[in-house]
Amino acid sequence: MRPLHLAAVAICILLANPSNATAGNPIEYAEQSPKRLVCPGTAEFGVYFSCSIGVGGEVDIFPFDANEGDKIFARMADNSGFQQIAPRVDIFAQGGVAPVCTASSSGIAQINGCEISSDGTYEVRASDGPPFVDTGGYGLYVQRLNQPQNAVEMSLGQSISSTIAGTGDVDSYTFFAQTGDVLWVSMYDTPGSAPLNPAIQLYDPNGELVSSVASSSAAIIDGAVAAMGGKYLVLAMDNGTLNSGTYNLSVHQLNGGTTAIPAAMGQTLVTSFSLEGEVDAFSFAGQANDVVIVRVVDLAGFAELTPNLRLYSPQGVQLGSVTSNNTAEIVSLVLSEEGKYTALVRETGIPDNGSYSFFWQQLNGPSNVIPHTPGVPVAETISPGGEVDTYRFVGEVGQNVFIEMIDMSGFLQLTPLVRVFSPDGVLVAQATDADIASLNLTLGAPGSYSVLATDNLPFPDDTGAYTMQIDADITTGVPETPVARLSAELLPNSPNPFNPRTALRFRTTVAGLATVEIYDSMGRSVRDWTVNATTAGNYEVEWNGRDRQGRVVASGVYRSRLVFRGEDHGTQSLVLVR
Repeated sequence: MRPLHLAAVAICILLANPSNATAGNPIEYAEQSPKRLVCPGTAEFGVYFSCSIGVGGEVDIFPFDANEGDKIFARMADNSGFQQIAPRVDIFAQGGVAPVCTASSSGIAQINGCEISSDGTYEVRASDGPPFVDTGGYGLYVQRLNQPQNAVEMSLGQSISSTIAGTGDVDSYTFFAQTGDVLWVSMYDTPGSAPLNPAIQLYDPNGELVSSVASSSAAIIDGAVAAMGGKYLVLAMDNGTLNSGTYNLSVHQLNGGTTAIPAAMGQTLVTSFSLEGEVDAFSFAGQANDVVIVRVVDLAGFAELTPNLRLYSPQGVQLGSVTSNNTAEIVSLVLSEEGKYTALVRETGIPDNGSYSFFWQQLNGPSNVIPHTPGVPVAETISPGGEVDTYRFVGEVGQNVFIEMIDMSGFLQLTPLVRVFSPDGVLVAQATDADIASLNLTLGAPGSYSVLATDNLPFPDDTGAYTMQIDADITTGVPETPVARLSAELLPNSPNPFNPRTALRFRTTVAGLATVEIYDSMGRSVRDWTVNATTAGNYEVEWNGRDRQGRVVASGVYRSRLVFRGEDHGTQSLVLVR
């Protein structure tokens, strides 16, 4: 029999000769957290400990007290290496001759929810399975599923980092849920340690298994429904690979949880993963038939994050899931009901931390719209990184619209991206380039169009100024005088970029009076020329990079505009480089 320690007794017997007792490992408490011990005398709920089978046929016995209706979880794992023993774990009523529950395996023996029939003292018995001759160390963990002890208390919406410290170790977590809550529970292996194969089990307040998931890197319970209110239990462990290491655990409510970060329509939020493997939740209010875009952008730099975005209805039903190396977004999704929607954001590559942005907008009725005058550039800024700005214009069928976004920050700081959405929220056109993103489109439906402007390759320092021009002030439908509309055309200037001179060119198909005018990025007139085109043909004027007063203008992007016979005939971009 093992020696006494702190009045707790662990009993060993030999299967080959029950009348003989054998000496085992001395009982001692490890110099670490009380949660993990070295071979105590009794089985304490929620405490992992390690012991050893000292001789062939040895059975180690650990008493515990239980009540009628208790459901007991027990896990025994070989930690001697190379599968030295074949763990067998039994639960007996004290003095009983037959086990109440039993399990055996080559690496891990696990009892899930052994139900206790009456109050009393019970025993967990740990041994080597047939042929009962091997020796070696093992880890043992026992927990009461319906009234767990030594569990870490969590709240919905929380992420926590911890460690599987030994072979067969199990960590217990509890949180409160209400009847009807739709739950997310995830366990991620984090880098920097031996790889884990995460496994999680979710139990209701009565100790009944709700869901069990295991994976090679991320175990996820997505959409489990709480059938009753009360304290729920999560067991986190390694899935039979006998590894130890760090992990992250997150719990969330998917059906309109109050713990999610509230996100205003049309505003960009910047936050970060502070823990590797963390899962964040955002919420917003939606109406039936709203058409939305939801967007998550990595701002950590060098494609540090590979975000996954999942969107859930007010009832906790998943509406979409997108993963990308840089930008994860759900576009033109039609909402089916009124209520609070939940978006979950997580890292799906090697779990990492770092900053990212979150944005959502209603495309068929946006908010936080930037005011502008048709045909006049408006100066704005992308700040913070990943920000999305929203513009709006009203159009008619057949109307020609010119849209242009120009980076004004210098050194190609921004990569402009412009997207146009129809009145019913459908993407109809987009453009992106290293310096200038331009669109010419003909509208196919009447109504209010949404224009979203952002940086297409966001990095932490990718912020800066830009100009946006939306020229929708053109005669709609079939022109009354089609010949006049085609009577002149403004051509690209040459050279472009230029320093200090460039030729502004246009051609006409009829005679008439033409005006060529230069505007700066703020929409201010800089210089103009009047040309009497006496016959059809090609014409040009030279600009020397000075204003009307002969002053040298600054480097930047300018616009040339042609007005011929009193009608607007378009614009061109000019880049002056000093």
